[in-house]
Amino acid sequence: MIEVIPSKEFASFAERFAARVIDTIIVLAIMALTIIPINILLIIVLFLESPGKTTGEIDTLASILSLVAGISFFVLAILISFGYFIVLHKRTGQTIGKKIIGIKVVKTGGQPLTWNTSVLREIGEIICQIALCIGYLFIIFDSKKQGWHDKIAKTFVIKLKEQTSST
Repeated sequence: MIEVIPSKEFASFAERFAARVIDTIIVLAIMALTIIPINILLIIVLFLESPGKTTGEIDTLASILSLVAGISFFVLAILISFGYFIVLHKRTGQTIGKKIIGIKVVKTGGQPLTWNTSVLREIGEIICQIALCIGYLFIIFDSKKQGWHDKIAKTFVIKLKEQTSST
């Protein structure tokens, strides 16, 4: 199989890192806006269920609610993070961070990502993270600026045409 590489310039590690920082801030803000109300609701439940209960019963209820809060945070964090990256990469090839930096994820040949490619790329991201982010460092040294997640999903991150202003 012949690999067709997009004709545009590949995005650098620094550009990709900057986009990731922006996206991480956005994802954390979404998580906070989602998780905080859930925790407030659980605290309200604890207070509503407290009257007439012994200290031991309140402690048990608090432990159960803490477990529920922890599990809900974990599940929501995964759903929000995966949802953000998978959906935006599939729709436009760009997260908000990538759009701000002016880079885009494309498949080999420059085509937009499919749902399968977008999901596979996120699975590749998990592999990079489990491997202490070594897979991301390949972006620095690889001639096509691909990390492990890009190689797994057969994607590239390219620079978009810079806009020039005429004065």
